[in-house]
Amino acid sequence: MRPAANIMWSVLRAQNCRTGELLYAEQAKVARKEDLLRAIGQLSGRFRQRAGESLSTIAQHPTWLSEATTPSFEAWRSFTEGNRLAMLQGHAVGIPFLKRAIDIDPHFASALAVLGRDYSALGEMELAREYTRRAFQERDRASDQERFFIKYSQDRIVTGNLEKALQTAELWTRAYPRDVLGLSLYGAAAKVLGNFDKTVEENRKTIEVDADQPYAYAHLAMVAVFRNNYAEAQRWLERASERKLTLPDFLMIRHLIAFLQGNQTEMERVDLASEGMSEIQDWIWGERADVLAFSGRLKQARLMSQHAVQVALGANRPEAPAQHEAAAAVREALFGNPIEARKRAAAAQSFSRGKDAQYGAALAFAFAGDSVRAEALTKDLEQRYPEDTIVRFSFVPTLRAIAAIQRGAPEQALELLGPATRYEL
Repeated sequence: MRPAANIMWSVLRAQNCRTGELLYAEQAKVARKEDLLRAIGQLSGRFRQRAGESLSTIAQHPTWLSEATTPSFEAWRSFTEGNRLAMLQGHAVGIPFLKRAIDIDPHFASALAVLGRDYSALGEMELAREYTRRAFQERDRASDQERFFIKYSQDRIVTGNLEKALQTAELWTRAYPRDVLGLSLYGAAAKVLGNFDKTVEENRKTIEVDADQPYAYAHLAMVAVFRNNYAEAQRWLERASERKLTLPDFLMIRHLIAFLQGNQTEMERVDLASEGMSEIQDWIWGERADVLAFSGRLKQARLMSQHAVQVALGANRPEAPAQHEAAAAVREALFGNPIEARKRAAAAQSFSRGKDAQYGAALAFAFAGDSVRAEALTKDLEQRYPEDTIVRFSFVPTLRAIAAIQRGAPEQALELLGPATRYEL
């Protein structure tokens, strides 16, 4: 876009991604910036014909960008910047830009869905559900590809039905086999379900289409960790580093690998590198607490956990403190401190009723011998998340199995855990 008097230009250029050769270029004049998105849509429609797309598919998906996404150029620009920053620097950095886009256009479905995704990545699931539900309500104002993303997000974040999310991602990638977001999210859903071969397949495809998609490398590295192949995980992280991709997630994975390998020096290096990264700072402190507890230094672990809580509160993230308290509660129970475990579990509940923190609190109550409160939280999880795959096949069976063991019924515990085996990581 370049201004000339009151005239602006909308420009479409298509290049060969491998050689940089210019394949197609066209421009159109517009008098107002509000008309830029419609002009881009018109140019893209003509390019689709020139590129060989059939008239039937163009007729099937004719919605202009301005109608499918947002009529506001400023909202669209803020949205694209927020999305770009989230991919380069982490989700927390992109959130203010996405919020501004929604302030400008409250019906901007894709901005609502991406904001839900970003809050989900930060562990703030209640906010993630709120924005994803709003996106789902506005999905008619989205393009076909955007609707796939919104439907996937509804399955993944709101209902938690991972099987449906996987089905949506499969349909998405069949319809748009080179959509890197669809490929990456297909692999992500498969990873949570323990289908690591599919995760590797889809994320390798993602990198073939766009080698600068950072989450593909993160998914591949984590699968390698799950398979105890730390050298392979390091190779994926190095490939991301070579492309100058700097997601905060990469540091978390490096910290995990260093712990599993007993590499204290590397853990300390990652701790230092994470300073100033608000998105993961509290989680690094939480990981340090776990490492100390693993080494038997419970008093120091308590201090680290409390610091993690304070850092999360300072970042204005209500679910993160609850999760840190829940983790500390489970730790205390396993160390044989039931009074402290119940205290920390109650503190977790005072911060948030989020799914993950509530499971941690219930686990702590169960290990601490408070079966009444453990069962009350278990029933609440069942009622609030009736479709959620993780709740149904991991959280609830685990809690009920612990209760069965404590009643002296190990056979019943095995029976309860049976359905969970299909999702075992």
